[in-house]
Amino acid sequence: MFLDHLIHYVEVEIECTKLRNGDKINSNNLNIYKGLPLKWTASKRALLELIYALYLTMSINHGRISIKELVGFFSHTFNIPLPGYHSTIKKLTARSANVIHVESRSFFLNELVTEFNHKLELLDEN
Repeated sequence: MFLDHLIHYVEVEIECTKLRNGDKINSNNLNIYKGLPLKWTASKRALLELIYALYLTMSINHGRISIKELVGFFSHTFNIPLPGYHSTIKKLTARSANVIHVESRSFFLNELVTEFNHKLELLDEN
């Protein structure tokens, strides 16, 4: 089982290297799970908020990856085009908590935290 995980990891790393080099990607390795294609089903803005949060926190490759590479990876992996991502990210960073009357500018991330904590509370009750 460990060997299977290692092989999959190496395959994904090879595909990511191809992505960084602009080569054609073998999508069978990146966006298929248990025979089903992975598809992002929340909004594009939510995905970009998540990508930007991962970028700012240097959560992938210790921060040694560009926002363009991250957007390209997620766009390909979840089969969702993200044209004009720069302007959307600019709008995300320009959100003002005072103008929109909320405590935070990260709508999607807040929703993730709320749902995560709610599910954990339900598990604690059972």
